[in-house]
Amino acid sequence: MSLPPDLPLPRRSRRRGIDGMLAFSVIVISLSSMFIALRQSRVMEQQLEASVWPYVEFDNSNYDGQRKEQAISLSIGNVGVGPARIVALAMRYENTPVTGWKSLFDACCNPEQRPVSNILSSGAIGRVLPAGGTISLFRLTRSPDDEAVWSKLNTARFRITGTICYCSVFDSCWTRDLRSDAAAPVANCQTIAALPQYRE
Repeated sequence: MSLPPDLPLPRRSRRRGIDGMLAFSVIVISLSSMFIALRQSRVMEQQLEASVWPYVEFDNSNYDGQRKEQAISLSIGNVGVGPARIVALAMRYENTPVTGWKSLFDACCNPEQRPVSNILSSGAIGRVLPAGGTISLFRLTRSPDDEAVWSKLNTARFRITGTICYCSVFDSCWTRDLRSDAAAPVANCQTIAALPQYRE
């Protein structure tokens, strides 16, 4: 037998309806809280990564402004806000891979392999480059003894190309080309590391 429409619902039915609404509200609030917490966690993670973001760039110069002398140098510097771990560095002169300053000079400017006296060089692979830090890959000061090599290198330096791969403290990695204005994010440095490496 059905109840007349004007009679109130039994207490049990009303209570079930209220319990159901409360349960639904708790689920919605819990899911919203979880979403907000995950979102905040991701934002904080991005802020932390940005606070230690490295940005490595090449510098190719033929004059040392600090020492006021003519010196051809190729260096890498970190203009970001966090340290950069240098994982791979591949250099080429035209189509020839070079593994250090000597093989570079032999390819471009010193086929006779004469002694070069005013060269300073340094390796970069495996080093950590702090924010604001610089690594000079090579530096040749102009002198009468090295004039022929210096002059050839001064022209040839524009045909040197290179690609570096570096990572942050969170293992986010980027590649940067010597001729490019931007760094490209990569999953890892394996592709660049598989090429002949510039050691020193």
